[in-house]
Amino acid sequence: MSFKQLKEAKVWALIATVLGIGMIPLIPGTYCSIFSTLVAYFLLNNISLVYRIIIYLFIFLIGVLASHKIQKLTKQEDPRFIVIDEYVGQGVSLLFADDRILLYFLGFIIFRFFDIFKPFPIAHSERLKYGFGVMMDDLIAGLYSMIIIIVIKLLIY
Repeated sequence: MSFKQLKEAKVWALIATVLGIGMIPLIPGTYCSIFSTLVAYFLLNNISLVYRIIIYLFIFLIGVLASHKIQKLTKQEDPRFIVIDEYVGQGVSLLFADDRILLYFLGFIIFRFFDIFKPFPIAHSERLKYGFGVMMDDLIAGLYSMIIIIVIKLLIY
């Protein structure tokens, strides 16, 4: 591997692991979901919905590229340390949580449930190639969670 390739691999690894969170032992996906929830609440909460959607779409696309690069380097379909997918999925689940801490908490729990148990078509989407499978299952889990958060919001608030 050349120096340029090594340097490029480090950049993609930094992105895929969300600044190294994916390297935390045991439950890196949960740690990244916590981080994503905190970022969504404290940094993105006051940004318009349209801009938040654009931000998560951009991160999703970068995540596809980073995941694909890491898949090629490690020769693994979905290495455990890739957590940018959890970052995006968790963030999407919270798009309509507004500033309500209860909805952020529920969004976190509901997203983790869908991410772990993977009801249809979440598990099926993991078969997609070129980094899309890594990212898409969490995006769908985030969309499922977001719908439930919207329903809860309509019923309670």
